[in-house]
Amino acid sequence: MPADAGDAPAPPARALAPTPPTPKPWAWGVLAALAAVALVAGAWWWLASGDGRLVDPLDYVAPDADLLGHARLAVIWARAAPGNEAGESIERETGLRPDEVESLWIVWHRPADEVGWAVIRTRVRYTRDKILSRLRDVEASDVGGHVMHVGRPLHADGKAAVAFLDPRTLLAGSIAGVRLALERDKGQRVGGRAGPAHAEFLLRPGAALPFHLPGLAGLRGARLALDVGDKATLRGTAKLAGAEEAAMTRDTLEGAVQLGRLTLQARHFLGAPGAEAGLALERLLSGVKLESVGEDVMIEAEGDAAEVMRGLAALPEMLKR
Repeated sequence: MPADAGDAPAPPARALAPTPPTPKPWAWGVLAALAAVALVAGAWWWLASGDGRLVDPLDYVAPDADLLGHARLAVIWARAAPGNEAGESIERETGLRPDEVESLWIVWHRPADEVGWAVIRTRVRYTRDKILSRLRDVEASDVGGHVMHVGRPLHADGKAAVAFLDPRTLLAGSIAGVRLALERDKGQRVGGRAGPAHAEFLLRPGAALPFHLPGLAGLRGARLALDVGDKATLRGTAKLAGAEEAAMTRDTLEGAVQLGRLTLQARHFLGAPGAEAGLALERLLSGVKLESVGEDVMIEAEGDAAEVMRGLAALPEMLKR
């Protein structure tokens, strides 16, 4: 007997999909604010860490400077391996370790007036507070759109100035020097790039030297280059007004080298600070060769790279005594 239609089971009810909650108006504002913060933070991170934010150090190197020097300090330090003590000595003075400095430009615009500065490019980001901690009584002022910090160095007399240009580039030197670097026309640039040597020093013709030596009266320019491997090799040429001036300059430099050797030997005998490291410089001076050919004076010296770098690192301490 057929089942009654009323007795048939009812079809199962269809499950309804849950209705998504309607976002509150304030939720859209929070999401937008978080997105904006993330975007801005990411942009600042990119600007601070990307090379696009770094300045060109040559913009702050005066092409008409009397004396220019450039050193690939981190490369020199790695090759010479002078030890931790020498690096720590420099770090105490400056707040930077030499193996952190990718490139160092030394600019003496008017050495006789102490108008000079250094342009420093580090391999990694430096720490501003660490560098400024090497100065006392620091005051800040705006110069050329940058903040120049002026204070008294902890381990030297007088005053010094520092300006931070980007996360890896800074200026340091005399107040007049750093101010001149910040205010100078960036369109006037030193010609070319650094040469292949690990360090180079150029003295332009007619430079006003901060000291007077009779034999250097006719100096018309000079170039020194330092290369570092197992040995530190220094080679240079000075151009004089004539052959007579060149011979006089050679004799003057030979006398200065001998005086330097005697001074370093005396410091070692007396047990003066930095005397042990100074002996490395004395050995370097003992191997200096000077020769005059026509209007030129040529110089060459060679020494153990690690010893030479230890001696150079101790030089500021020796000069203070």
